[in-house]
Order: sequence, then structure tokens, then C-alpha cells
Amino acid sequence: MVQHPTTLVAPTKEELASSEFWAALEADSKAMFDMCGFEQTLYGVPIEEIISADYVTDLKLIVQMVRWYMIGLVSPQELAVYHPVALMEDLRSRMNRSRLQYLTSQAMEHTTARMIVWWEQNTITSAWRTMKAHAQIGQCPADITDALADFLWQFRDIIAASAERSDS
Repeated sequence: MVQHPTTLVAPTKEELASSEFWAALEADSKAMFDMCGFEQTLYGVPIEEIISADYVTDLKLIVQMVRWYMIGLVSPQELAVYHPVALMEDLRSRMNRSRLQYLTSQAMEHTTARMIVWWEQNTITSAWRTMKAHAQIGQCPADITDALADFLWQFRDIIAASAERSDS
């Protein structure tokens, strides 16, 4: 049997950033759940079997937002979304109406879209992959930028060779 080579398509910048966002969301929400003593099981049953997994995702997004506020990554005014308490009330209301079948929410859809867009535009999205940390893009003094550019240019051959070895 002959196997034809598979064409690999690199993810777009938006897809990569979005996947990094979801990876950060999972890790940050777990850290917040652990910090608050929130177990993701009820009597040993995973919470996703008790309520719709999409509700759990909404909860993780709300927790992520609160974490961003706590660590000073973003201010509520800058993010321009619904308050976390209002989102929790909305989530609770939807879950009371339908526990297993996910009910959409305009407030949550708006919040999710704003969070992803803000994160993609205002953070170094690859920082999560490499450092497991949120790194916000900020204004960097020109002298530091110039010094970094000079350093990278001076050692470009070593950096390129090192990158090629790590790809092998």
C-alpha cells in the first residue's frame, strides 16, 4: 500500500494565538480552581458529566478574567466586558433552566470574543507556550530595543544554528 505524503498546513497567526489562549485558559483556570479549593468533580464524577462542558468553559473564562484582574494584566475598564458577578448570575440562570443542554448567552459570547481579541492584541501570545506566563505588550524604551536588535544581529549565526539544531 502506497502512502502519499500529507500536506501540512501551518496554522494562521489567529489560530495559533487562539490555541495559545485556550491552553492558557485551561492552566489558569485550574490554578484558580485549586487556589479556591474548587474540585472539578462532585462525589467523584467529573463536572462535565453533571453539566454541559460548555458551561464549564464559560466558568473557566470567568475565572480567567478574574485572574487577569488579580495579576494586573488588564483592568476591567480596558477589557470592556460584563462584570464577573453578572456573568456568574447569567451562568447560574442558564444552568438552572437546562443543566445538560447548553444555552447560549449574548453576554458570554461578547465576553469571550472580547477576551480573545484583547489577549491576541495586547499580549505576547507565544509567552504562554514558552514561559507559561502572560506577557503584556508595552512601550519599550528605544535604547533597550536598539541594544536588543544589536545583540540579535551580532549573534544571528549562533542563534540560527541553535534554532536549526533544536528543530532536528
